[in-house]
Amino acid sequence: MTADRLLRLYPRAWRERYGDEFLALVGDRPLGLPQLIDIVSGAIDAHLSSDVRATTVSERPAAQAQGGEAVIETWKPICFRDRPAVLSKRDALVGSVVVIGGSILFSALGIFLRRAGFDALGEGVVSAGFPVSVLLSLPFTFVKGQPWKAQGVLVGIPILIVVLLTYVATKL
Repeated sequence: MTADRLLRLYPRAWRERYGDEFLALVGDRPLGLPQLIDIVSGAIDAHLSSDVRATTVSERPAAQAQGGEAVIETWKPICFRDRPAVLSKRDALVGSVVVIGGSILFSALGIFLRRAGFDALGEGVVSAGFPVSVLLSLPFTFVKGQPWKAQGVLVGIPILIVVLLTYVATKL
């Protein structure tokens, strides 16, 4: 994905205010999955941020008067800051516990529902258990350090999609 396309993910006021700096920072280098997640979560956070919504084009010169580096530091995605490339042992352990524990809990709930006579719903809960557990582990692993609103969107929307697909599958 090119920097121009990634820039389109951000709100217009943000693009007008920081677009040039964003393009200069991202450049033409290839981006990995962690960087893409950081940029997308930054865009989500920018859309949900009241500061960005309140910004008008007339405020742009005042914001840029601080200088390029100060402006870049105010919005620079986490992917361009210094941070370890791997998860800590604690992060990996917590993420693993969430995935394994969640899968076990969903399986137990599915078995209980089947025994209570809700065969289709029980099967759906068991089937959705692993994907939902993996999604619930993301705040402890891949999206750790992202703004909480962005985490909510990156985790909540896929969980909602899995739940809706499970519901539709149980009704067929």
